[in-house]
This record gives sequence, C-alpha cells and structure tokens, in this order.
Amino acid sequence: MYLRWRHVYWLLLFAASLSFGQQTGTRTITGVVTNGVTGEPIRRALVTVTGAEGQPRAFTGADGRFSIDAVKTPRAQLYVYAQKPGYSGIQTAAGSGEARLNLMPDAKITGRVLDTDGEPVEHLPVQLLASQIVQGRRTWMQRGFATTDEDGSYTLPSLQAGRYLVRTLNHPVSAAASNAPAQVYAARYYPGTPDLSSAQVIQVTAGQDVTIDISLRPENAFRVTGSLVGMPQGGGSAFVLNDADGQPASFEGTTIDQSTGKFTIEHVPSGSWTIALRVSNMHGSTYSVRQDFTVTGNDVGGLQVLPQPAADIPVTLNPASGAGAQIHLVPAQSTARENYFAQRSSQSSLPTDRSLFIAGVPPGSYRLVVDVFGPQCVESASSGSTDLTRDDLIVSAGSQPELILVTLGNRCATLTGRTSPSDVQGVNAFIVAAQQTAQGAAKFAPFVTGQSFTLAGLSPGTYMIYAFSNLDDLEYANPDALREYHGQQLNLQAGQQANVTVDVNQREHK
Repeated sequence: MYLRWRHVYWLLLFAASLSFGQQTGTRTITGVVTNGVTGEPIRRALVTVTGAEGQPRAFTGADGRFSIDAVKTPRAQLYVYAQKPGYSGIQTAAGSGEARLNLMPDAKITGRVLDTDGEPVEHLPVQLLASQIVQGRRTWMQRGFATTDEDGSYTLPSLQAGRYLVRTLNHPVSAAASNAPAQVYAARYYPGTPDLSSAQVIQVTAGQDVTIDISLRPENAFRVTGSLVGMPQGGGSAFVLNDADGQPASFEGTTIDQSTGKFTIEHVPSGSWTIALRVSNMHGSTYSVRQDFTVTGNDVGGLQVLPQPAADIPVTLNPASGAGAQIHLVPAQSTARENYFAQRSSQSSLPTDRSLFIAGVPPGSYRLVVDVFGPQCVESASSGSTDLTRDDLIVSAGSQPELILVTLGNRCATLTGRTSPSDVQGVNAFIVAAQQTAQGAAKFAPFVTGQSFTLAGLSPGTYMIYAFSNLDDLEYANPDALREYHGQQLNLQAGQQANVTVDVNQREHK
C-alpha cells in the first residue's frame, strides 16, 4: 500500500511540474494601435504575434486596444505586427510593457489628364516612380500604374510617405479621319517635360491626398522600320526602345519578324531614341545591341541593326582569409536599378576556386560595385590598365573586356571618434565615410552621440567624414549631394587607425 501511494505521489508531482512549466511558458500581450498622424485609436486592426507558436492574433476594439492571451514564449524574440487596409503595417518588439503601434495612413495621388483644348484624354497609361536610395545613390523605381478613364481621371492609391514622379506614357491619338496624319501623346514627366532631370518631384506625406493634373499636347507620330542583320537562328529576342533618359518606351503597333529580323515601330514622336536589343540563339548564346537614332519630323526607314555577342567578362577575386564579396556592374548613367552580377563559372567546382564571370553585358559605361562580407576591404580593382576604383568600365559593341581583377586585403583603415561637446548628447545618429572618387563608395554606421563610434573595413583613399541625425532620403555615396553638409576630409592609409571629432548635421525626417 505504501509503495502504491508513493508511486501516485510522484505521478501527481510530475503532473504539477508540467502544469507549472506551461504556466511560466506563456504570457499575455496587450497594447494599443493608433493613427500615426492624428493619434486616434484604430478599430478592427489585425494584430499578430510573430515568433510565437501558431502566431496568435486578435483584432483591436473600438478604443484601439488588444489583448492576446496564452502566448507561448519560445527562446526567439517575439514581435507584434499590426495591419489594416489603408495603412502601412508596422512591427515592434514585444517588450515587458504595453505595445504601442502607430499605423501611418496611406496617401494617394489623383488627377486628370486633359489635352490643350481641355478635353479629357482617355485610356492613357500613367506611371508612378518612387525615389529609393540604393547603396547610397538615388534610383527611381516603378511603384504604381494607372489608366485614365473616360473623364481623363486616374488614381494612384496605397502610397507611403516619400518622393515620387508622375509620368504619362506614349499613347496614340485617335484619328478624326482615316486620312489624318498619325499623332501621339508623347511620354512626359509632370509638369510636362520629356527629361527626368527637369521633372518635378512630388513630396507625399502620410495620409495626404495629392492632386496632380496634367496637360498634354498631341504631336505628330512617325514610323520606324529596319531589320536585324545576321539574326541568330532558333532563339528569341527582347526588343526595347529607350528614350534619351534610358527609360523604356512602349508603342502600339511594334512588330518584329523572328524569321527575317524585320521590325516596325509605330507612333514614334520626334526625339532621340535607342534600340536596346537582346537576342539568344538555339545554343543559349546572348547577343545584344544598343543603336541610337533620331526622329526629326519624318519616318525613319532602312535601319540596319547588327546584333553583336554580348560581353561575358571574366572576374577573379583574390580573397583575404577566405573572405567573400558580391561583385556587380551598374550602368554609370542609369537612374534605374539595373545590375549585372558576377556568377561562379560552371567549370569552377572547388570551394577555393575564385573564378567568376559577368554574363551578357551590353555596350555602355559601368561602375564596379564590390560588397565585401566581413572585415576585409578592397585593395584594388582593375580591368587591364583601367583602375575600376576610380574609372568606369567601358564595354564597346562586339568587344570582350579584359579580366576584372578584384583583390581584398586585411590592411583596412579604421575610423573612430566622438561628436563635439556642443552637440546634443545621447541621441541616435550616423557616421558616414564617403570616398571622394567618381565611383563614390561609402560606408556608414549608427551610433549614439556622446559615445564613441567605430567604422572599420575602409579601403585606403581620400574620404569625407560626416555625421547625420538621420539618413532619410540622403544620397550618402554621392559627393555632389553632400556638398551642402559640413564634413571633414581624411586621407586614410592601409592599416591606419584614425580618430576624429565630428559635428552632427541635423536633418528633418522625410
């Protein structure tokens, strides 16, 4: 009897320990979701706990509050994510207290497109481009697309706060008579310029409704015809017409005969254009061409386009202590995000083999970008006699550039320092080291003012050193964009440890 009761006692104790463990492994997460602009509570926002088993969720009440019970707490950090249509979602770490999540309301751009007589332009495509800082340089990425209705109206909804461009795309004008000359509404950036450099940037804040009305004038349109000479057989082609800014332009009535190589492009307005063509043959080889031509008030015929083999550029990476890097080429003058990445050769099988190549590079000028993984830095980068840390790589039609040789090293410069005593102490800031070359490489690191900062892995060279209160929408790798800010110049040698005292450039949040 005693042994049986002792056995039951241990079973009860074991069960109690399990129950106790379950209780201590759970928690209740509470908080409130509010409008980040007005501060008002948001009803029926969906709140999800990520990192927890099953990702438990709940809706907020009329007061914007939520409570999620019995959330199992694994070793991973828990996060609370709130979302609701019409707002940008937001995530925050689930701390010991209440979670407060401010949802920023979406903005939108609306407007009408009218011709010079005040009549609506129907079925016109409207493109939205958003500013994005990529590796310290500004690019413009497509973020929306709309088509005007019978009233000429368009809407570009669900926008976050930021900088935008509105651009109408090429669209043929409906002819009043069958024998009327062809006309087109040519692509224009708001407020009516064909050039990206003259476009008006539209600053949109959270929850804002922006009205952008556009007036377009019909232009005479022309036909462009030609042929691809020596068209590779058995493959396909990608035929694109780019405008003077390098932006692709589409035209109704564009045709290309894959068997003969003859092409026709309808409704082309006057201006400078580039045929950008990529052709592949049955063996998978890539050919490319970029041929410029100008339309000046007449049809253009008899264009002879000769596809040339695209450049396949060999790359060798000399690493330090097994370091790695991502190597890519970016068109020097392009404002769009376009990359040609180095890949491992199919003939490279050993982990220590650093033989790479960049395939299918069309003619043009390119900036070499090397993203180093680890504390190493770029000691040198060259192609033949061209120093790619200072100059662009020129790829000519039909040519195969020399090997790109990238050498990494451990003798990098290190920058340390503090902010000046006159700056406000104890707030977040960023230290930026911008290399003063045409390539404009830059590195940055966050720090707290009044405390020391360290920026390691800097390649030898001349830098401008800046401190900023934030990096919002800042081209921190573009020397021209930094001229208005206070900084100090340093010439860093290999292996040098430099110390500076910096003043923080105060910037408003965008």
